[in-house]
Amino acid sequence: MSMYHWGAIVVTPDFTDLSIIEARSNFYSISVTMDNNGIFDAEGWEAVKHQARRVVTVTAALQKDLKMPVVI
Repeated sequence: MSMYHWGAIVVTPDFTDLSIIEARSNFYSISVTMDNNGIFDAEGWEAVKHQARRVVTVTAALQKDLKMPVVI
């Protein structure tokens, strides 16, 4: 996770879950394979779900600790 000068926080997947390795992704981002119908392979889908949970968890923790309102 890195803080950049414009105030954004990048939540990388790191190797925080086995699904990242099984999807053949890397430390910096998730890479998935799709079929001709635009459907992720099973391993890729699990990695995407893990990354989504990770972003929501980090965001919730920051909002709680910094007492920040949710901005959409």
